[in-house]
Amino acid sequence: MLYFGFPGDHHDNPVWIATGSKDTFSLDRTKILSGRKVIIFPDLSPDGNTVREWGERAQKYQALLPWSRFTVSDYFEITASHQEKQEKLDIADYLIKKDWRIFRNRHDTEKFQVSSPVQKSVIEPDSFCSETESNECTEINSEFGSNQKSIELLPLEIQNKLRLIMSNGFVVDEDQTPRFSKTKIPSSNPDGTWSKEISELETFFSNAGLPDTPFYLNEYTPIGNVNRFIEYNLAVAKAQNGNPTYRPYLNRLIALMRFLIEKK
Repeated sequence: MLYFGFPGDHHDNPVWIATGSKDTFSLDRTKILSGRKVIIFPDLSPDGNTVREWGERAQKYQALLPWSRFTVSDYFEITASHQEKQEKLDIADYLIKKDWRIFRNRHDTEKFQVSSPVQKSVIEPDSFCSETESNECTEINSEFGSNQKSIELLPLEIQNKLRLIMSNGFVVDEDQTPRFSKTKIPSSNPDGTWSKEISELETFFSNAGLPDTPFYLNEYTPIGNVNRFIEYNLAVAKAQNGNPTYRPYLNRLIALMRFLIEKK
C-alpha cells in the first residue's frame, strides 16, 4: 500500500491484504472479501505448488462467496528465475527493488479510462469479456446498451460489481439497478433443501434448446447470456442449498424453465 497508495487517496488504489502464510489463505479468513474482486499473488515455490494450490482454493471460495471474483496471478511464476523460485520470493521482494514514486505518481501522468465490458486487456482488471466472447458481448451491449451508458460515471467499485452482474447474464436498468424476477416460488422439498429441484433443473437445461440471443424472461428479468445466467444461478443455489436468503437464485431458474416450456 505504501507503493500503490491508500484507498482513500484515489478510487483506483487497491486494498492490499496479507494472508500471513501459505496455509492461512483459508475460507474463514476470506469471508470478509464477499462481494469484492480479488487478485491473489501467491509466493513463489520451487515446484510451483503454491500457485496451483491457491488456484484451486480460489475457485472454491469464489463459488461460496456471493458476488465475489477471485483471480490468481501467475505473473511471478512465469517470469521468475530458477533462483528466485528457490528463494520463495513474494511480491514485496520485487517491489522493494523499485522506486516507490513510480507507482505513487502514476495518477498524475496517466489518463485512466474505464474499460468497456466488450473489451479485454491483460492489465486492466475491469473487463469481463474474453476474446472468444467478444461477438457475444457486443450483441448484449447493442441490445441493452442504452440502459448502461452512465455506468462510467459511477464509483469504480460499483462499476465493477455492475459489470460482474452483467457478465453473469443479467442486465441493469437505466438507474443501474439489477432487474430480477419478483416471482416467489415455494420449495417443493419436504426436508427444506433444494436438492430435488436443482437436479430437475440441471436435467432440463442440459437437454433444452436455449435461446442464443438476448431476451426478456419477464418485465423484471432481461437476460443477456442465458448460459451464464443458468450457470451462475445454479452455482449460487448449490452453494447455498436450503438457505432462504438465496432462494431467488433458484426461483429465477424455475421461472426460466417454465418460460422455455411454454415457448415450445
